Amino acid sequence: MIGKTLSQFEIKARLGEGGMGEVWRARDSRLEREVALKILPDAFAADPERLARFEREAKVLASLNHPNIAHLYGLETIESAVGAGQVLEPSGPQTLNPSGPQDLKSSRPQDPKPSGSAVTFLVMELVEGEDLSDRIGRGPIPIAEALPLALQIAEALEAAHERGVIHRDLKPANVRLTTDGNAKVLDFGLAKAFEPAPDDDTEHSQTITSAGTMTGLILGTAAYMSPEQASGQPTDRRCDIWSFGVILHEMITGKRLFDGETISHTLADVLRAPIDVGSYPDEVPGSVRRLVGRCLERDRMRRLRDIGEARIALDDAINAPDERSAEPTEGAVQTPSVARRLPWLVAAAAAFLAAVGFFTGSEGVAPSAEPVRRFALEVPNSGNTRQGDGRAVAISSDGRSVVTRGGSGAEDMLHIRHMDDFKAKGIEGTVNGRSPIFSPDDRWIAFVDAAGLQKVRSTGGPSVFLTQFPSSPDGIDWADDGWIYYAHQGEIWRISEDGGESERLLENDLGQSRGFGEPFAIPGTNALLCSSRVGLGDSGELFIFDLQSKEITSLEMQGSSPRYLPTGHVLFAQAARVFVAPFDIDEMRITGQSAPVLDRAWVDQGNVQADVADNGTVVYLPNSRGETQALVAVNVNGKVEELAPEGLPFASLNDPRISPDGRRLMLSVDSGAIWMFDLDTQTPTLMTEEGFYPQWSPDGREVLFGSTRNKTFDIYRRPVDLSRPEELVLDLENNLRAGDWTGQGPVVIREEIPGKGMDLRVWHDPDDPSTLASLLEGPDDELAPVVSADGKWLAYVSNYSGIDEIFVTAFPVPEARYKISMKGGHSPTWAPDGRTLYYFQSSRMIAVTIETEPRFRVTGREELFEGEYVHYRWSRQYDIHPSGEYFVMIKNPPRGNVEVITRWFDEVRELTAGD
Repeated sequence: MIGKTLSQFEIKARLGEGGMGEVWRARDSRLEREVALKILPDAFAADPERLARFEREAKVLASLNHPNIAHLYGLETIESAVGAGQVLEPSGPQTLNPSGPQDLKSSRPQDPKPSGSAVTFLVMELVEGEDLSDRIGRGPIPIAEALPLALQIAEALEAAHERGVIHRDLKPANVRLTTDGNAKVLDFGLAKAFEPAPDDDTEHSQTITSAGTMTGLILGTAAYMSPEQASGQPTDRRCDIWSFGVILHEMITGKRLFDGETISHTLADVLRAPIDVGSYPDEVPGSVRRLVGRCLERDRMRRLRDIGEARIALDDAINAPDERSAEPTEGAVQTPSVARRLPWLVAAAAAFLAAVGFFTGSEGVAPSAEPVRRFALEVPNSGNTRQGDGRAVAISSDGRSVVTRGGSGAEDMLHIRHMDDFKAKGIEGTVNGRSPIFSPDDRWIAFVDAAGLQKVRSTGGPSVFLTQFPSSPDGIDWADDGWIYYAHQGEIWRISEDGGESERLLENDLGQSRGFGEPFAIPGTNALLCSSRVGLGDSGELFIFDLQSKEITSLEMQGSSPRYLPTGHVLFAQAARVFVAPFDIDEMRITGQSAPVLDRAWVDQGNVQADVADNGTVVYLPNSRGETQALVAVNVNGKVEELAPEGLPFASLNDPRISPDGRRLMLSVDSGAIWMFDLDTQTPTLMTEEGFYPQWSPDGREVLFGSTRNKTFDIYRRPVDLSRPEELVLDLENNLRAGDWTGQGPVVIREEIPGKGMDLRVWHDPDDPSTLASLLEGPDDELAPVVSADGKWLAYVSNYSGIDEIFVTAFPVPEARYKISMKGGHSPTWAPDGRTLYYFQSSRMIAVTIETEPRFRVTGREELFEGEYVHYRWSRQYDIHPSGEYFVMIKNPPRGNVEVITRWFDEVRELTAGD
């Protein structure tokens, strides 16, 4: 097989073999990445019924999107393997599998026939590293290492269980430890599809399975299967909880829990052998002992019911490392009366000691160390903000004040919450502000709004304009050398904190599609800590940029959102987790292993939603475990229904646009790809890997979208059947976004004018760039355009009156403007019949009825509903179905308040003390 090519996959090396087939390392020539191919057994591939059932299962498995789960990219069937240098294309129609922006094409024939030469294989993420079974084979894993690994396995199971996916074959051999020390769980759900294959190796025995899913059939691997699996009973997620308990026991002890001479002996031990959790090392917390015991209850009615409980227990054990296994000794149990009185006795003693301290003073008494505190700060609701819009929380250098973004529409502004205040206050002059950051002396706050980079006093007041951004920034840092460093469109810039001309420090490499971002000035040096990536789907790499020599030095570490900590560490994100690594500031290099931190912090498209004060206080927005944005249908009464019941495999959703026939939906997702989602079949199809702001053609056959691949936002075009590659159709010096492709053919374009703001233009003939003409221009912003179905009226947003309001004018030749909204408004759209205009006022959907004959006038106004649906000033984040019966909207998961940890630097130092 080595050197042969299956479709676009060139076989490189053999990785292993088991009951589920052979596994090979391969190179994907189309996406230029290494993958793992699992070639299924011939008997399996030749069975149409099993293959069809497996493909249905694979679609669910491909939707799992979690940093601790190895991704399933696709399932393919080709007629035969061919020699090196030859490529055999997949047979059958090609549809994209719903597993992420770079997922592969599933090409199983609709009616596969048994063939001696057919090859069916899974395309999976290649996870470098060793199996957990190899690590356990070298002896017990230290508890400080075992608990974080177990926590990651629990998080992976929790994410899968919440999608209805049960592993059924969880064992150390199916957990890979990556080269950076993290755990990835492999082969979720694949055990359902394979037949029994007896083997006397009880640890690596082939999975015992059945051809179907009927009750009474055994699924699992002998040494790790649950008692109900071993006895052929029906299974649910609790079988994974049992297997998790077995693995955790073996990680702690380094010994097999069930180690019979044959599979039969092992199954008998699973059903009857005693289980001893009392011989663990002393450093194992009592809560972990109890957790293993709960997982290993043979009576599943008494077993831990949800793996999320295990995740919480492990999280607590990690964050409270001083708890050990000590339990009350026999005879030392308190009597009920003493137990009831104990809190009162403690309180009385505390009051007495406080009184003594008050009357005698503090002379001669050593002050106690300030304890670590963990608490939450209530902040204004920000549930309507779009993801991927930059960091939304900042803390002052003295740790006394926190700034967050809150509200929506005209009420969307920055709020400041002082630690000694009861509530946050809006900061005057920051309407529509985002990406806040304090000045080094905490007197000012820099932020970004529609005009560009601004600064405002932390006490509020008029904002001071600093510079215009061609697009949203990718990171800002206000350094103590008097410069504000920022990145946009793959380039690093800086500007004086007093304003003036911006200086470009580092230009992007368009030839390599390499961009740079997220600069952080390392104090006391002439260096910036930054990240770079190749293409929008790249996870990023950390590097140092020397401001004097202009040299770039890689830190040999993947990641994003980096910053230097006074503890001598670099903080950064990988996937959806936050890490720190020891860093030598003299040699400018990472000197040890990274360690996970801030487990509850949200990583939003690679951006850590956290900030750190000089005194070690850290603030962050909490993540929502297992919860992602939801695509929902909302009728005019506010009733909500899910449009994608199984969810979509993306971290974030933006810019939904429904096709003219109402059956398909365009979405820009994650960090820059556009997918088409079929509402009937629930199938996503990748349109482009680099694009935003999709717009359907009137006939539903093409899509226009914007992309920054040529430094500025340009307009591209592609047929939705993918019959032709995407084509650049409109390229100007300024940023362009397609706002609306009208039913009559013209396209409304939003153009960003440097130093001014946004104007609207009309592109009369999308086949002729010379027909682009001015539509609305002037000193104010005009944005979010949408044209009525009859092509006669243009609704848009303008800040003409000082705040964003909804206006209507004639189209395509503007005449008088009519103000529609009353107290601010954004995101307008027309009803299909043109008699109602909808818009958002803050988080409330407003419906305005309109007459256009004999003259234009508003005849009614009604508030329809309110909700935490995604809003974005620059682009409408919802659409209306052609029937007019419902809106398609994006609903954010709950985020909670800002969480605070004091003295966090102590924890960071302890994590890497041995490095």
